[in-house]
Amino acid sequence: MAQYNGRSEQKRTRLADVIPVNTPFVFGFFTGDICNFKCKYCIQASLNSGIELQDEFLDWSTFIEVADSLKRFPNRIKKVLFSSMGEPLLNKNLPKMIAYLNANDVADAYEIVTNASVLTHELSRQLIDAGLTRLCVSIQGITDQKYLDICQAKVKFANIVDELSYFYNYIKKNNKNCAVHIKTVDIALDDGEEKRFKEIFDGICDTLFIDNVVPSYPGIDYSEMCNDNIGLYGKGTIERKVCPSVFYTLYVLPNGDVVTCCDPPYPIILGNIKDESLIDMWNGKRREEFLRMQLQGNRHKHPVCQRCIQPNITDFKEDDLDEVAEILLKKI
Repeated sequence: MAQYNGRSEQKRTRLADVIPVNTPFVFGFFTGDICNFKCKYCIQASLNSGIELQDEFLDWSTFIEVADSLKRFPNRIKKVLFSSMGEPLLNKNLPKMIAYLNANDVADAYEIVTNASVLTHELSRQLIDAGLTRLCVSIQGITDQKYLDICQAKVKFANIVDELSYFYNYIKKNNKNCAVHIKTVDIALDDGEEKRFKEIFDGICDTLFIDNVVPSYPGIDYSEMCNDNIGLYGKGTIERKVCPSVFYTLYVLPNGDVVTCCDPPYPIILGNIKDESLIDMWNGKRREEFLRMQLQGNRHKHPVCQRCIQPNITDFKEDDLDEVAEILLKKI
């Protein structure tokens, strides 16, 4: 039976104890801002966000530059994440990317966040055999009509379930180390469908969860989609002075730009992999000044950070830096 749990990590390091971090805990490859869905709560559905997405895939040569640069950090990455503002499985090189990182022992874990709509038996085998350790699937309803309503996409929901069933059974049959997490959002289920959602996926995943829509992107009317006082995992929101994630995460965009945050607009571009190594950017002056700005309590004065809700909606008590900000300033 699958566990009902929204968190991907049960054991977290107390962040304040390890700052400054010499190696990113999480490194994200943004595989391309190209998507086959336009989910109504996502930036892909926004017509006037003012944010330019990168309408290209992360190519193999850029990936290799980044992957080889990752090996220069003193420690292994805890988790490599394949995600973006698009659909990662549309990048044909994805299994090869995972296999390359795994062969070079870059990280402890490799995770994909996907809508699973283009998953096939062959692709499932390729991803699992390459060394994928977690598949995080975003489900947009339990009927074809709901997918059309939420995503503006014609999808056979039964096909998605069949492919995920094959994926999960392939893991079990071949004794592979890969977990499957299936989640949806509250607006994707009609009244009375929560039980059915759990019944459908209970036997083909390790964890599942029904999350809340949060107002993440400009240009979208969230007034009828979410409650401003509810964050991720059904928790309440917290007004944070310091954004914790920028102290331990790093991401590369399809064009090779390196950023500290997972959502656009990005408050700072540390550089480009074609010009500078990841470790130099991680230890560089630009990132140091950005972290100091956070610890000095100036997040709400930053033109981008002041509009970002992510620090307020993600409630990991181990990450809270507000009360120790002055102490940590002396360590940066």
